[in-house]
Amino acid sequence: MKLSLAHLLLVLLALASIHATPITPAAAKAKAAQDATEAEIRAKVPMTPEMETLLAKWKDAKLPDDATASNTTASAPPASIAGRRPSRPAVADTTRTDLRIFARFAAASYCVIHDNLRKWTCGANCQGGTEGTRDVTVINTSKYQLKGWMGVNDRLQMIIVSFRGTLEPMNFIQDLKLNQVSASARIPTLPSGAKFHAGFWDTYNDGRELIRGWLKERVTKYPGYKVHFTGHSLGAALSIIAALDQQYLLGLPSSRIRVLNFGEPRVGNPTFAAYVSNNLAVTRYVHEDDVIPHVPRPDWAPSGYAHHTSEVYSYDGTLYDCKKGATATKEDPSCAATRWPTVNMVSHLLAMDTVFGPWC
Repeated sequence: MKLSLAHLLLVLLALASIHATPITPAAAKAKAAQDATEAEIRAKVPMTPEMETLLAKWKDAKLPDDATASNTTASAPPASIAGRRPSRPAVADTTRTDLRIFARFAAASYCVIHDNLRKWTCGANCQGGTEGTRDVTVINTSKYQLKGWMGVNDRLQMIIVSFRGTLEPMNFIQDLKLNQVSASARIPTLPSGAKFHAGFWDTYNDGRELIRGWLKERVTKYPGYKVHFTGHSLGAALSIIAALDQQYLLGLPSSRIRVLNFGEPRVGNPTFAAYVSNNLAVTRYVHEDDVIPHVPRPDWAPSGYAHHTSEVYSYDGTLYDCKKGATATKEDPSCAATRWPTVNMVSHLLAMDTVFGPWC
């Protein structure tokens, strides 16, 4: 129940500056798309009473009256309810395979039975390409309720650090700390003027030394293994900060680090986003009309919020590589930016046939 309520409250408050209004003549098309999505969810997601409530609230949500995506360029067509098929190439098969595996790695962080994580017996997320993960240490802090896990996979030759998204009350509180703090004061390798979300930093910092100690031992023990960071929602934001910080703390070369994220919110200001774009190997997956990648909105902090590049946009079952129209601080206007930021938490909980939630 905590997952549904926390996610729903986050979105409703995050969109508080967008006034609601009755749906325009496109309502029939939107209703048909919504019904189709609901049918898909009922077929794929364990339907608990809490999920029934979430679906009902989602269907009652209104579209914003300033129906424009918050990240489009002046030359981009206006956003719509359903968006448009991107004029971009599909991603390579290897990228699709990686995303399918890492969606499971990210979803495994939601497992509420920690012993199942340690033994890597957490159900579907411990299968489907993630088999053989071992040496698992659970991240579980008390102050800011940072949750996740770290492990090694010899078949993939990877060291994995995975962060969980919003699930508990303190996560929700931290999500709403929209003020920014100096990133360069906390991670000296970042440029002066780079800032990131205060709540995201505080949450990550709660487990910083635990992660550092565990990683230091493994990167030395497995010198040929790359270090992969992943997460969903809040966890995606944490993985970006963790990748940059642990690279600095451990002196790791950029070639040894990769980030694959799902439903990632904007993490910092344009200076921060530009640094991430130019210095990290990162893939940012956006599923259909997931609302979380549209928040925080660019004007919710004095120095602004912006996304880094490397968006992979899932539209009608196809994954599009959205780099062509992007810059280091501006999203490709033909991908997720073509959709209105609707209150669709169901879309936020899905990626690559994986459901993010507290079952394992």
